[in-house]
Amino acid sequence: MTTRLPMPNTIRSFPWLAGMVLAISPQALAGQPSGKPTTPPGTVVFEKKPFRMETVGLTMQVPEGASVDTTSVGSSSTTRIVPADGLWVMNIQTPRTTNESLTTVQVMDDLSDKILRLMGEVLDPNGKLIGLTGRVFERTESLRINDRDASRFYADLTPASTGVPVVNAYTVFKLSESQFVTFELLVPKGEFDKARAVYETLVATVRFEDTDAIAMSRQAAVNSGLALFQALTPEVIDELIKAQPERWDRLYRPASTGVDADAEEVAYRRTRFSRGKRGELDPLKPAAQYSATDRAEGYLVRIDSRYLQKPGTVDQTIGDTMGLFWVSPDRADEAWIVRQTLKQGASAGTFVETGVRKDKVLTVTVHGEGIQDKALRPLIEGEGYVSRVEFFLLPSLLVHARTPADFGFYCFQSESSRVRLRRDTLAEDPERPGAWILTTRQHEDADPQISRYDDKGRFRSSTLPDGAVWEPIEFARLVQLWRRKNLPMD
Repeated sequence: MTTRLPMPNTIRSFPWLAGMVLAISPQALAGQPSGKPTTPPGTVVFEKKPFRMETVGLTMQVPEGASVDTTSVGSSSTTRIVPADGLWVMNIQTPRTTNESLTTVQVMDDLSDKILRLMGEVLDPNGKLIGLTGRVFERTESLRINDRDASRFYADLTPASTGVPVVNAYTVFKLSESQFVTFELLVPKGEFDKARAVYETLVATVRFEDTDAIAMSRQAAVNSGLALFQALTPEVIDELIKAQPERWDRLYRPASTGVDADAEEVAYRRTRFSRGKRGELDPLKPAAQYSATDRAEGYLVRIDSRYLQKPGTVDQTIGDTMGLFWVSPDRADEAWIVRQTLKQGASAGTFVETGVRKDKVLTVTVHGEGIQDKALRPLIEGEGYVSRVEFFLLPSLLVHARTPADFGFYCFQSESSRVRLRRDTLAEDPERPGAWILTTRQHEDADPQISRYDDKGRFRSSTLPDGAVWEPIEFARLVQLWRRKNLPMD
């Protein structure tokens, strides 16, 4: 008999397998204590603030001290929860399907089949499949968790990449005809008994809002956004551009002293709005060489920024980004190019994203050093989509409208390479008559950022979820601050 191992490209289709060794602590893989205090078996101490995933109306408890990170690929997101001792990993995923009759049991069986086959197939001398190297040792078709039906399995696996036996578990919920949520556990076999108790305790805290209520809330916000743009005229956009065609902003982490000289500088950006031709997306192309497409008039936004990470250390990283965005006056056509260069010591890499849209057909390409070229066709569903130009104009447009309300806009976001729903809430500042506060979630699962505008509608500050603050600044003052702190501006 021979054992057939999975090919690397198959492994990459399962994100948990590629990252499990990095996510689970070396002590856990070795079956040794981590040296950190551990929670007694059967007891879970929760964080004070529950974890929230707005896209599917999910609320659940997470262990105290656990790290929680969310990433998005295509139309699905993955949240990874790792406890402080690093002994196990939980992945929460939100897959969608076009097969409305699909059940939790069918999803569970499909997952277990793929996982077992991925671990390795045992073949006879004639190449016939006679067994698998992994096994499902517990399978429950019908669970009832907080008034929701679910299915669950546990499997013994031995990944070829590590040779260390692990247990993999999945709990599957169906929220609607097209929406599923899965809770995956990965743990070294020697830690399984303790991890199982924690896993089942955490999943037992899961609650989902009514999907119809979520859909109604989204649609109400999108309708407010549609009303805003239906009332928008070219004269209003021209007025906003004329009022502030250019702005410099500084991103910093405030010091306890409140003094700028003591603050940590993080980034700066220069934003320019104008009317212009589509051909201006290529600054090096002479106007005399413009094609008919290049000569199309519209609105332009250019953003140049610099970001610093670990400044002044051997690991200092400089990120320079140039983004040019164009949209036609009727909003039917748009195009953009974003070029980012990352520098660390003598090493540098450049990554380029280009986008083109005609009505609801959007094409995005990404290429750069060390990454595989990608050509994407992000889906634009329903109404409420805004262009990249309008995305950057949104705060000014909302404050100009002076209508307290919740707004929703679908827009392409480079971080996830897909179209996502942005939520904005505009309210009058209770402490400053005539001033405004704009609360923005870049997507439904993002923490909010709070922006403030004065009674003239001028931007004053934006506080990000991590406490860093964007503020407008005069260029001369920006240069003075960065030079005094010996930060690179060349």
